[in-house]
Amino acid sequence: MNRLIFAITLAVGLLTGGMNASAGVIYNVDRAWSNATLVGTVDVDLGNYSIQNQGAHPFNAVNLVLTVGGTSFNVNNVLTDVTFGTGVFNIQATSTQLIFNAAGDGSNPADLIFSSGGTGNDRYAIGSDSTPAFEIALTSAGNPSDILSRFPVVWGTTAAVPVPSSLIALATLCVAGMVAARRRRGQTA
Repeated sequence: MNRLIFAITLAVGLLTGGMNASAGVIYNVDRAWSNATLVGTVDVDLGNYSIQNQGAHPFNAVNLVLTVGGTSFNVNNVLTDVTFGTGVFNIQATSTQLIFNAAGDGSNPADLIFSSGGTGNDRYAIGSDSTPAFEIALTSAGNPSDILSRFPVVWGTTAAVPVPSSLIALATLCVAGMVAARRRRGQTA
């Protein structure tokens, strides 16, 4: 009986611990403009983040395809190389939307770059080098395309919230199985 109580306590602890932890959210990105599209997914833990002085970003995974003028680019790297000084890039990840905003000036920009490599590669950029802040579909060899929109930039729908119900169902099944096994042992004794 003590083993059963321990197993139940452990299962409940794992489940509630998992539910209380910051849950990653996969956002569907499907943006379209007259000359470009950005499609794919990004995975971010729920929360509010500020990036300053080339700080770490909160993305767990980025799988985006940028298409400009019929040419497609994978932009899976996230770079904060152009966020420094007093420039601040803000990210708000809720259960329904992903919102970007930034504050910077010419000497202290706050840009977040989604790239196929480093800042010298083709890239999609959102940020603030001055007022108003910008979203640019493609910067290639230092030649930016048209500014697509102004801040805040909101990415819409969520695809999934991990801490899946299947994990909870599996743990419940395990506990039920242990209870049934314990009852059978009690009946045969």
